[in-house]
Amino acid sequence: MLKFRIKLKEILKDRGITQKKLEELSGVPQSKISNLCNNKFQKLNITTLKKLPMHYISKTFLY
Repeated sequence: MLKFRIKLKEILKDRGITQKKLEELSGVPQSKISNLCNNKFQKLNITTLKKLPMHYISKTFLY
């Protein structure tokens, strides 16, 4: 099984973007964004990730 961490919380902080603003930009519910920020997920839905406006976030989203 592949394991990884999402750096969304740090990236949003660095960019000055709130979870609520990201919800408005992407249509992804804030609760899902919160789970991504806190790495609280068991399955990662690629469709959800594709909805996130990467030009507002970063190309170095995962590590």
